[in-house]
Amino acid sequence: MSKRKRQDRTAEEKLELIDKFKALPSCTMRESAAQLGVNRGFLTNILKNEDSVRKECATQDSQQRKRLRHGKDKDVEDGLFQWFQKMRAKNAPIHGPLLCTKAEELATALGHTEFKPTDGWFSRWKVRIRLEQ
Repeated sequence: MSKRKRQDRTAEEKLELIDKFKALPSCTMRESAAQLGVNRGFLTNILKNEDSVRKECATQDSQQRKRLRHGKDKDVEDGLFQWFQKMRAKNAPIHGPLLCTKAEELATALGHTEFKPTDGWFSRWKVRIRLEQ
């Protein structure tokens, strides 16, 4: 028996499903899911997380994004972003290697011994800070 392929949906599509569900007449969750053409578990999850879906839809930059991803060391990334904003306010020259060095310093100060600011981490961090602004 083959597994079903995972179907990710954008925040807009999830919000649309929530609105359609609320417009349906009162019936069981299984019947509602069948009418909407989705899995019952998927429908249950998006209804349970309705607040976060609405928040994601309101702040979402890219309409094609289907999964909201966070970095592994959120406190390091937040600290680096605050430092970055302070340096920007001072009009100080900032470049990638400097940011990676500062990220490593913050990680050791916060006790994250396994943290390594790779090029991949740095490029994803830049994308994440653009989405947060």
